[in-house]
Amino acid sequence: MLYESVLLFGLLFAAVYLYETLLQFLKKDNPALYDQGQTCWVFVVLGIYFIWCWLKGGQTLPMKTWHIRVVQKDGSPLTPARALARYLCAWLMFLPGSAIWYFFIPTKGMSIVLPGLNFVLWILAARFDRERQFPHDKLAGTRLIVSVGPAGYRAEGTKAQG
Repeated sequence: MLYESVLLFGLLFAAVYLYETLLQFLKKDNPALYDQGQTCWVFVVLGIYFIWCWLKGGQTLPMKTWHIRVVQKDGSPLTPARALARYLCAWLMFLPGSAIWYFFIPTKGMSIVLPGLNFVLWILAARFDRERQFPHDKLAGTRLIVSVGPAGYRAEGTKAQG
């Protein structure tokens, strides 16, 4: 997850820089619209990144490093609808804790505690799941599998006989 965060930092840095450069005029005229637009822009950019990677080969770059692939429950490659569902369901990792903090906690200090707790509980749910799947995978009808390499190759990277 840390590896994914490093990659996403670069992606989001470029996306936010582009947004800031092209729409800076909105910052003075309508700061609330500007901030909401930036949040939506980040959501869309992340969605494009994850969905494109999952559709292209079932993996983001860090998933390739860890030999993990996302597939549908039956083992077939993701459809665009399944990839979108997985992306949207994955936000449940953070949104409930963030919403509770935003709407019901008067102090703005320690804003990371509830979303962080939500995240930890989400990860623990996978740990205690019989199939070791994350809740968002169960909700989206997807699952993570171990992927040792392209078809026709063994784990050591040598071509399979046959």
